[in-house]
Amino acid sequence: MALEQDTGKIPRYHILVADDHISIRELIVLFLSKQGHQCITARNGTEVLKKINQDKFDAVITDLAMPEIDGISLTKELLSLCPELPIMVMTGYTKEYSAESVRSAGVRSFIWKPFRIDEFIHRFNEMMANHEMPS
Repeated sequence: MALEQDTGKIPRYHILVADDHISIRELIVLFLSKQGHQCITARNGTEVLKKINQDKFDAVITDLAMPEIDGISLTKELLSLCPELPIMVMTGYTKEYSAESVRSAGVRSFIWKPFRIDEFIHRFNEMMANHEMPS
């Protein structure tokens, strides 16, 4: 569903960004929007599930530790609904979750907070490029 830019070369995506901290959501939306992507936000996993049933997204970026539904449970639920959906998880918690436990849930990309925005954009772009590669 990637939207093509006017040149037809660079894919533009419809992305759902979930984090319980508004500043993180706004920062991610700001930088992804500058790259030409369209972003919709959610405050928690419950909102993500509601929005995923109302619209089609090319990717989901979610915090790991959120109220109501954590990122691992959310990932499992999302992948049961949309098995090919690329999901990127971010977290500042190092003791509760390991990168391996998150990846085993089906997450395609994982980044620790705090992160540099160039690192975030690189990981996002890498995840999407891998997603679009023919099997």
